[in-house]
Amino acid sequence: MGLRPITSLAVSAVVTAALMVGGGWLASSVRTATDSSPKASSQGNRDPVHEGLRVDVSGVRSELGNIVVTVYDEAEALASYSTESYVAYRSQQAVTGAMTIDFQELTEGPYAVTVHHDENANWAYDDEGWSTSGQRGAYDEPPFERAAVMPGSVSLEMFYYD
Repeated sequence: MGLRPITSLAVSAVVTAALMVGGGWLASSVRTATDSSPKASSQGNRDPVHEGLRVDVSGVRSELGNIVVTVYDEAEALASYSTESYVAYRSQQAVTGAMTIDFQELTEGPYAVTVHHDENANWAYDDEGWSTSGQRGAYDEPPFERAAVMPGSVSLEMFYYD
């Protein structure tokens, strides 16, 4: 009879310890608002609400046609503005002023980003609006090393050739 209270205390201590360890493990696997990505936000200027690459485009002069954003991860593809060797692209109806295009699936990097305002909606690179990450002026064509951005937010301003 003398062992029964000791055994009961030992079982209570083991159960309490298991709950504390299990609760700590469970709490450590819950994502918080400041760490919403499986990879910590040290890879760029990540917004904790939006993973991946966010492209903010400004200076869109009209709502005609489409804004086409193409993302590259190779220097050769960027240099040729390849329509086959890109990582991702999005086409959206143009909105005068500013637009945001998200690529939540792009979490690694580095990437080079191009934006084309296809005002006449013919899917050709005419003398329309254009911008590239790292671009220093309307006629600058930055190499991949200068155009490279990591996931997070990148801002591009449109240049128009006419």
